[in-house]
Amino acid sequence: MASRDLTQGPVPTHLRSLWVPMLVAMTLQSAYAIVNLVFVTELGDRAVSGLAITIQAFFIILAVGQVLGQTGLADISQAYGRGDYLEARSALTTYTLLAIVLGVLTTVAAVLGAEAYVDAFTDDPEVYRQGVEYFIAHAPTFLLQLLIIVLSTAVRASGDVVTPMRIMVLSVALNAALDPILMFALDLGIAGAGYATVIAQVVACIIYVVRLRPSVQTEERNLSWGPPRFTRTIFERIATRGLPAGIQFFLIFVLLGVVLAGMKPHGPDWTGAAGGGFRILQQAWLPVVTLASAAAAMAGQNLGAADIARVSETARVAMRWGLLLGAAAMGFVFLGAPILAYLAGRGDAQHAHATAYFRWSAPMLISAALTYIPAFMMQAMGQSFFPMLAAFLRVGLVAVVTFWLTPLFGWGPEVIFFATTATSFIEGSLGLMVLRRFIRSQRRLMAAPATATS
Repeated sequence: MASRDLTQGPVPTHLRSLWVPMLVAMTLQSAYAIVNLVFVTELGDRAVSGLAITIQAFFIILAVGQVLGQTGLADISQAYGRGDYLEARSALTTYTLLAIVLGVLTTVAAVLGAEAYVDAFTDDPEVYRQGVEYFIAHAPTFLLQLLIIVLSTAVRASGDVVTPMRIMVLSVALNAALDPILMFALDLGIAGAGYATVIAQVVACIIYVVRLRPSVQTEERNLSWGPPRFTRTIFERIATRGLPAGIQFFLIFVLLGVVLAGMKPHGPDWTGAAGGGFRILQQAWLPVVTLASAAAAMAGQNLGAADIARVSETARVAMRWGLLLGAAAMGFVFLGAPILAYLAGRGDAQHAHATAYFRWSAPMLISAALTYIPAFMMQAMGQSFFPMLAAFLRVGLVAVVTFWLTPLFGWGPEVIFFATTATSFIEGSLGLMVLRRFIRSQRRLMAAPATATS
């Protein structure tokens, strides 16, 4: 797979070249659930509510994926910055094998815990039945999605963003083609949507495995399989770098769980609106998230090359673009809320609730730039702890509003939506402050040897 040297050339050009294919690939990666949601709406509002409950479990695998993926991103991108391509190949194989082990364990846990998990979020028997049926059918994606996250992140760390985009285009197109066949032609119902995603992701994983085979034609810079190396250092990096990144993503799952728990007393229509609405909102902030991922690859390679000035320039350019993208997305979601609400649910009640959700939540698209760009760059540079603390603070504040203040004062669900949005700006501001402090500290460290030499 063709890799790219991100330590030379104009920063804006590299960011743009990385960002656009990454946006396509990650939009499609997230689109698995959107594709399923579009077809599941034909089964009725209770099926939508069941799917909405299970969708949030996706963040469990995202969290596990971040533990391995972000550690791999830091190791591989910094190895490329140093020109150590053998180390990058070894890291690819090592983290892939670890992903297989963790993926199998999480898949088994998903199957065994499906009934208890869905029951925690609904009292409606039909929502429960549909949710469990989909969850069990969809469970193998806990392994498959984890592999896709680790492999695509590793390939992007080498500077190759085109290959993940092409693989994801094929996989999601296959998912969309299989959904109506399995759900309606073969009469598998909501389980058919889960099976369609499983098949599509199996195909994606097979393509990665084949494309990463080493050959005599493999160029020195190109990423391919290498000998695995399970050392103490690898596991220390996973614990100190990957685990905080994984916890930060897991806190998105916790945050959505808090919101859905807050919706439970108000009935399944609010649950479906919040769960489905959140999934659609994710698509709106993907331009910022993918920009952050591109900036992370830049940061990792340039830190490996000991060019902190280039890291700083990457942060400035990415943040400027991210805030502009976030503002545009906020306007689109706020003004288009009544239209977007039709994608989040069926029936007048769910439509009205989803419209309210989008309007209260739209400003989060600006705070996404403040949150994800610093967090992803810090993770690529092996500094994941403080962004994790900022995420903990946000979840804690939303939990206080949801479980204490809202029942105490009799507030409605809209207050929970407002609290989720307001706290996103607190998390983002803290993350930006941490990134700026880290860059300043690295400048001092790199200036010290030069001063001593002179």
